[in-house]
Amino acid sequence: VEVLSPGDLPTRRSASLHDTSLPVALELGRQAGAHLPASSAITLVGIEAADVLNFGEDLTPEVEAAIPRAVAAVRQALAIS
Repeated sequence: VEVLSPGDLPTRRSASLHDTSLPVALELGRQAGAHLPASSAITLVGIEAADVLNFGEDLTPEVEAAIPRAVAAVRQALAIS
């Protein structure tokens, strides 16, 4: 389980808007006039997959086991906000 802010995400250099990062997308939205929260006010909670090459309809046992920790991290982030 990873708890990050947009600034923690790796950046890429790409000439295509189809290959943008979350921080860049947020900034473009702000520049376009969208009312978005500050990046420091955004918390991302995710479960890192061990295998990103194989897809299926069911969760892997590792991901399923991490869900309670991810839920707890989301609840903690919401309690602080």
